[in-house]
Amino acid sequence: MDSITSHKNSVKFYLGLTGFFILFFSIGSFLIITGSKQYNLIPKPPKTDLMIVFGSISVLFSFYFIYSYIKNTPNIFIDRKTIRFNKNEHAINSIEKINFSGKHRFMLLSYVEGTKIYFKNGEIKYIFDLWYTNYYLLKQYLEHITTSGDSFKPYIVKSTKGINPGHVYNYKGIFLFSFRGVLYIMLCIPILIVASTKEDITGMLFGTLLTIVFYFVFGTHVYYVQSNDDFLVIKNHLFFWTHHIYYLSDIDEVVYETQSKQPNNIRIVTKDYRTKLYGAGTLSNAALRSLKTHLEAKGIRVRNEIGI
Repeated sequence: MDSITSHKNSVKFYLGLTGFFILFFSIGSFLIITGSKQYNLIPKPPKTDLMIVFGSISVLFSFYFIYSYIKNTPNIFIDRKTIRFNKNEHAINSIEKINFSGKHRFMLLSYVEGTKIYFKNGEIKYIFDLWYTNYYLLKQYLEHITTSGDSFKPYIVKSTKGINPGHVYNYKGIFLFSFRGVLYIMLCIPILIVASTKEDITGMLFGTLLTIVFYFVFGTHVYYVQSNDDFLVIKNHLFFWTHHIYYLSDIDEVVYETQSKQPNNIRIVTKDYRTKLYGAGTLSNAALRSLKTHLEAKGIRVRNEIGI
């Protein structure tokens, strides 16, 4: 492979771009129009001025969002001599250093996993994982051409299909005793009770459907971990059919992270630079510390972003 070109993640990029723009622009427009209609009324309704101000901020933010989105997701081209971000081109030998992992500011208070490239002229560029389908190949190729003159061969993790990991140690909590387990029960039991007392089939179907929706929503936050000397296994309290197996020798880094008031997450970064995020809302700090000790003993870096 003599060169590589980035490929945008169409679903995340275009749906995210249009969805957030429509949301903030619509809210802002509604507030401005409503506030403008009330502005000349006597007496003027309270908070009318505030409504117009916040509406204007929302509309301005929708355009800032598009600008930041496009600015931070350029088309990227890399060969052995140059790296190009849209029309901004740099020589490969002008790169001072590269951080291939870590959170970097995407816009305002939003931080996204990605690559940070330092150039000798002081300029800094980013490649954000979330917006490119081949982000991991971009990283592999960039690492290779800055450290080796050999021909490039992508790193391929070993297949775990059909593998039995054997005896493992569990790093898990009890779902029903966790915050999300209690909340799930508190939401679903009343819904099912009300639905079962309804004589019409529509009410029963709606209650059942709502419970199923909650099942899958809560299920995305209740993964837990198993491990031994050779493997790391990811399972789920609710999605009992789910299990992802990794060779420890193929794991480059494990990240403990969270966003705002969301539950703790575990991100697995393999040596081919692919990443996978798992919501680990039932794991206690003690379980996470114990897992961290185990992984570090096996030579795997653990990036602790949650301060446990």
